[in-house]
Amino acid sequence: IFQGRWAQKLKNRYILYDGFVTNCRIPKPWWRLTGPKFDIIPGERALAYKSYFKVRRLPILYTPVFYKSLEAEPRRSGFLTPNAGRSTRLGWMYGLGYFWAINRSYDAMYRTRIFTQRGMSHEIDFRGKPRQGTEFGFTLYGVNDRGRLLGDGTRFKEGGVQYHISAKSDIGNGWTGFANINYLSSFVFRQAFTQSFNEAIFSEVNSIGFISKSWSYYSFHAVIARHQLFQGSRAVDEIIIRKLPSFEFYARDRRLSHKILPIWFSMEASAGFFRRQQLLFETRSFTERLDMAPRISTALDFKGFRILPSMTLHGTAYGARRDPSTFQVSGQNLQRFASDINVDIISPTLEKVFDAPKWLGGGKLKHVIETRVGYHRVDGVNRFGETLRLDELDILNNTS
Repeated sequence: IFQGRWAQKLKNRYILYDGFVTNCRIPKPWWRLTGPKFDIIPGERALAYKSYFKVRRLPILYTPVFYKSLEAEPRRSGFLTPNAGRSTRLGWMYGLGYFWAINRSYDAMYRTRIFTQRGMSHEIDFRGKPRQGTEFGFTLYGVNDRGRLLGDGTRFKEGGVQYHISAKSDIGNGWTGFANINYLSSFVFRQAFTQSFNEAIFSEVNSIGFISKSWSYYSFHAVIARHQLFQGSRAVDEIIIRKLPSFEFYARDRRLSHKILPIWFSMEASAGFFRRQQLLFETRSFTERLDMAPRISTALDFKGFRILPSMTLHGTAYGARRDPSTFQVSGQNLQRFASDINVDIISPTLEKVFDAPKWLGGGKLKHVIETRVGYHRVDGVNRFGETLRLDELDILNNTS
C-alpha cells in the first residue's frame, strides 16, 4: 500500500510525494517507509529517496536511496548492505558482499569480513535449479587467521574451513535422490569463529546421501552416510562412523485380518557395510551387518478404553564383535535375537469448551485431557557388551 499528499502518473510510473509505503493493515500500520519522494513502477520496482524506516512512529533506519523490488520473483545483482560491529574475541568487524543473479536458474553470493585482531573471513553461496525437480546448494566458509594472541606474545592459529552441500532430485519412475554433505576442518575452528552458542557446543558433523523409492505399503533406500563426533580439540579425539553403503527396506502397517481381532503387519530390514574409527579402536573397512525386525500389532476397544498391543522380533547378524576383555574388534561373528513387546492403554478423552478470556482474543477455548499408560519389555539381548556401536539399532538392550 502506498499513500501520499499528491502524485503524478507518467505512463506506467507513479511519482509519489510526501508519503509512505507499507504492507501492514491501515490505518495504523506496524511499520512504514516514509519519505519526500517515491518513484514506483507497479509490478517492477519502487525507489524511495531520503527515506526513514519507522516502526510505529519511531525512526529506525535512514537511507538516501532505497530500492525495493515489486516483481513476483525478484532477482537483481548488486552489492549487499555493508555491516560493522565489534567482538571482544575478534576485534572490530567490517563486512561487505555481492549477490550475482547469474540467470533464471542460478545465483551466487560472496561475502567477506575483516576482523582487526584475527584476519579475514570468506563466505561463498552458490545454488541452482538446473531442471524441474532438481535443485542444489553449496556454502563454504573459511577464515585466514593470524592467530589468537597469547600471554607470552605468540599467536595460536585457529583458522579453518567448513562447507555444506545439499541437493535433491526427482530421478524418475518414482525414484528420488537426496544429499546433505558437511565438512569441518577442526572443532577448534568452529568454536573460535562461530556466531551462535548452539553451533559452538554442537560437536557433530553428519553427512548423508541416498536414493529411495516408495510404492504401495513399501519403501526402499540405498544410503551412504558419515557421522563424525569431536570429543576434544585434537585430531585424535574424533569418532567416525560410516555406512558404505546400507540398503534399507520398510513395510508400513498393513491389515492382514479383521475377523476376530484386527491384525496389522509391518517390517524393517537393512543390510550394509560399516566402519568405525576412534583412538585405540577400529573396525575393518567393510564390517557387515544384517538386521530384520517384523512386527505384529492389534487393537482392542473396551468401554471407551483402547488397548494397543504389539510384538516385534529382532534378528541381527554382525560380521565382527567387540572383545569385552581387551575392548578390541574380533573377527568372530555375532548373532542377536530379541523380542520386543509394547502395550499402550488409552483412556477416554475428557474435553470441555470454555469462553476464552479477552487477552486470548475471545471466542472459544477447548481444554482436552488425554491419558495414556504404556508398558515396554525387551528380552533376549545376552551379549550387549560385545555388540559394535554403529547406530541406534545397536543400543537395543533388555528392559522392562
